Amino acid sequence: MATLIITREGQVTLGSDLFQHLGIQPGETIEVDKLPDGRLELKAARLHHTRSLAAREAALAQGWQTLRAREQEVLQTLAEMFARVHLAEQRATDAEARKQRAYGGFERLRRKQQREQNQNARLLAD
Repeated sequence: MATLIITREGQVTLGSDLFQHLGIQPGETIEVDKLPDGRLELKAARLHHTRSLAAREAALAQGWQTLRAREQEVLQTLAEMFARVHLAEQRATDAEARKQRAYGGFERLRRKQQREQNQNARLLAD
């Protein structure tokens, strides 16, 4: 919700975000309806196409530029997120490989000790 300040002259200034929301440019007119509960309703006056075709095309082009810029921001964010996920997956794969190598070395050592015990047991049995 926007909060507006009334000047000593009884004027109110609308910010550019409100202009954009109403779809109007400075110098165009708005309609004000008094509602019974003390509220006011503002609407862009659409009498006889107050905006020229060139102004509408310019506003549309600006909207598309804004949309394209936002799309690029979203794509960049997604690319960064996928890169982080890929890095995390790579680190997990590397950690698993190190774990397997360590476990494999442990298994080889355990089998070697088992063979030595078996050989010692055969020598003692002879």
